[in-house]
Amino acid sequence: MTGGADALFINFPFVKYDERGRFCTGPNAGSRWPWTTVGKTIYAPFPFYLAYAVSYLRHHGIDAELYDAVALKHWNYGRVRAEIARVNPKTVFIDVSTPVFRLIRDNARWIKEQLGARVVMVGPTCTPTTASFSRSRLLIIA
Repeated sequence: MTGGADALFINFPFVKYDERGRFCTGPNAGSRWPWTTVGKTIYAPFPFYLAYAVSYLRHHGIDAELYDAVALKHWNYGRVRAEIARVNPKTVFIDVSTPVFRLIRDNARWIKEQLGARVVMVGPTCTPTTASFSRSRLLIIA
């Protein structure tokens, strides 16, 4: 990834601690149902829809990049944020599903506030929550 991309499509990892305090990881985009397993998963489905969108924008002359934190095994959100900041995109596209909604929302706010980038969240969770995100000044397109 290079600095200053017009558009950055992000496949955030699903990272959480379970009810017993164990570190759990899992896929997000490219998975029909995002899930976690104890420890660091080796499963990383390809985020086809994000990759198609990047390819489409590039074909039309727009500088677009894909950051697949799941495939890169970036299980620490601090590292994910550092990679996003390094690219310093103008617009960020994030695939969102119900299980990862709160994690993504918090990272989307960070992107908007710290980098000043437009944040576009897509996926089934976005439709019913568009109004609440609009009030928080995040750009949502469902």
